[in-house]
Amino acid sequence: MPYNSETETFYQAPATVVDSTPDGDTVQEGFDDRLTPAMAGLYADLNLLKADGMISVGIPATTTSRGIGRVATSADLVEGATINNGPAFLTAGEEWRFVVGEFYYFRHPTMRPGFAAAQGGLISGAYQGKNITEYPIWAYLQTAEGQLLLKTEAEWQAMSTATWATLADGSKVGWNGIGGAPFYVQDLGAGTLRMPDIRGMYAEAAGFDSLGVGGVDGDRGRNAKGMFITLSNSGPYGVFKYITGTHADIAGNPTDFAHHTYEFDLSRVVPTGPVNAPRRWGALACAYLGQPAL
Repeated sequence: MPYNSETETFYQAPATVVDSTPDGDTVQEGFDDRLTPAMAGLYADLNLLKADGMISVGIPATTTSRGIGRVATSADLVEGATINNGPAFLTAGEEWRFVVGEFYYFRHPTMRPGFAAAQGGLISGAYQGKNITEYPIWAYLQTAEGQLLLKTEAEWQAMSTATWATLADGSKVGWNGIGGAPFYVQDLGAGTLRMPDIRGMYAEAAGFDSLGVGGVDGDRGRNAKGMFITLSNSGPYGVFKYITGTHADIAGNPTDFAHHTYEFDLSRVVPTGPVNAPRRWGALACAYLGQPAL
């Protein structure tokens, strides 16, 4: 309530009523009646600037049916999709955010549309409701660029079973049918696609230690080599293990000089396992096949 400082009294100001909804609309409808024309003019000006190349739009508008902006969700990320009055992130014919044929790693265990596990499986016929020949990767693998990602079935199997080391006891270290084949096999006659197999493999930027793009190599560690000679009962340390007991005395030496047996065992000082590996987490390794036409 206004205050009159001269009379030191409060007074009631004359009421002024403004009818913002002369047509009997609700307040929301009256607001929309006045706002919509103004916003339409603003959007028209922005579209002219975009058409003239003065501005670019990184994320196209996504709107509700009333024209009010909203945030797109993962359900909108489908090539060619539209969201009510606004386009999705990408429309048909635009570059997709994933590249056909490439590998991607996901935390979520559910397979996403257009992807397939890079575990060496053979896709024949329908996959995710479409024949494999309808996916963009099928045509892409027949291009000059796509054929760089292909191997024959015999070559693929040889990569998957290759060995890279033969140990002193004669045992061999190799892929044993798991991993080792980051290529596709496309059989045009049978209409099948064998997926790459990169299980248990880590990506390395090519150009170091002779590993090229698409090349594979097995695990290994740096050599730990040594030798010692002892003629006493003093114990070894670290990775060398003393085994209790002595062998025959060395001929011509006092009886306290004797042969001893020692064992080299890395598990005494570090965790060991079947492969050399850092701490890690399991990812769903996939290859992108593209989105088939609806």
